[in-house]
Amino acid sequence: MRLLKSAVTGIAVLLAFAIFSPTIARADLIGSQVTAVLLYPNQTTFCNSPGLCSGPLGPVSVTSGVEFLAGTVAFDGSLDVSGTQIIWTATVAAPYGPAAFNGFNLEFTGAPTITNVTLNPASTILPVSFDGPPVSSSSGIYFNATNVRFNLAGDSASVGQQLILDVETSPSAVPEPVSGVYLGTGLLVVAFVRRKFRRL
Repeated sequence: MRLLKSAVTGIAVLLAFAIFSPTIARADLIGSQVTAVLLYPNQTTFCNSPGLCSGPLGPVSVTSGVEFLAGTVAFDGSLDVSGTQIIWTATVAAPYGPAAFNGFNLEFTGAPTITNVTLNPASTILPVSFDGPPVSSSSGIYFNATNVRFNLAGDSASVGQQLILDVETSPSAVPEPVSGVYLGTGLLVVAFVRRKFRRL
């Protein structure tokens, strides 16, 4: 009887931990959806010129691969979104036309809230400040909870040069798989103990 009480107490603790333990999900962009558009010559105009640029493109899933290969959103570079970075890689040596705006907007759905975007020091292409409308940025980078925008107007790039943005997101509270494992284990133990004591 003492053994049964100990088993029941242990199971109760295990189940309580599984149900009430913190359930913090991965705080990155993997698994979300992203839509990209090249904006030119201002922030309200989609660049949509066959063979040069098309937009908007997506939504596509953020995975470990390159989401927007060269020739999709823009002819002269690729756009990659990882868990914590956005990387523009020049694939053609070219100047980026001077304009009010010549850059990208990425819109995320199903992602944790974006809390900060900064220039990675390994970048060999630098963003260019811009004035709105609709938004302005002295750093050349703008973000809100679901969007990241950066400007390249007037830059000149060589093949292989990159602009790398580090993206920080807030954790979202959704159940982790480990909580399900705890719950499943607890239920199996309950079933085993009941079966065992039914035989006695």
